[in-house]
Amino acid sequence: MAKRTTSTPKKSSNKSPKKAAPKPAEDVAAKDTAFLRSLNSKGKRICAELDKAVTADKRADDLRLTAAVELAAVENEFQARKPKGVKFKDWCAEQGITSDAPGRSWENVRKLIPIGNADDPAQALEDLRYGNAQRNRKARAAKASTASKSEGKAITGPKETPFDSYLKATKAMKDAELTNAIKETARDVGFALVPADQVTKGEKVNGTVKGIMAAFAKLSAKNKMKVLEEIAEELEVTIDYGIGTDDADYDDNEDYDTGDDGLDIPEALKR
Repeated sequence: MAKRTTSTPKKSSNKSPKKAAPKPAEDVAAKDTAFLRSLNSKGKRICAELDKAVTADKRADDLRLTAAVELAAVENEFQARKPKGVKFKDWCAEQGITSDAPGRSWENVRKLIPIGNADDPAQALEDLRYGNAQRNRKARAAKASTASKSEGKAITGPKETPFDSYLKATKAMKDAELTNAIKETARDVGFALVPADQVTKGEKVNGTVKGIMAAFAKLSAKNKMKVLEEIAEELEVTIDYGIGTDDADYDDNEDYDTGDDGLDIPEALKR
């Protein structure tokens, strides 16, 4: 009789496989540099094709399509490699693919990438042009519609203020009408209109007593008398000019002392 042999199952190992050691930073940087260097020739070729497409009328589409396919291929390489510290947009600027030249902005160049990735790049380019044409047509139609609506409408300038209206009205007035209008306006706001010949230009009267007296001293004798009369009328008093006394100021029923000073003529000498 044959002996039965039994086999013991092997224990499964719980140890996880060893992870690959991280690559040194120097190696990654060196490989990124080598990767970017390998793209230099492609960048120059794409830049040259876009430059030629500007002047080559018949071959312009072919050159743009070629540039689009190559640009899309480089962009895919960038996405796969993802070089540290360098973006695809920056690389295009360094290679001269994007620039300040017409049609070479990043917004324009980036539209070539989906064309290059399309199954039919030529049709994709045609679709892009058709879409641009449609958008331009709609923009022109909207602009023309706005212009037609604005036709016939008076072009209005700045809004006229009340002061502007007042000045315009005064220019149409005669001198007498203008003077009366200004007097009324000054009276409404608490001012008085004084003729220019009655105002000393640049001179202001000090409100103090000394200032008023100094201004009074500069007046002519005639004007001084007018000022005094005005003040007397304001204070309701009478000015004694020292020339004589009006008989009307005396009361006939009142006795006045003549003040005999001994200088009267004796009766014997009277005729």
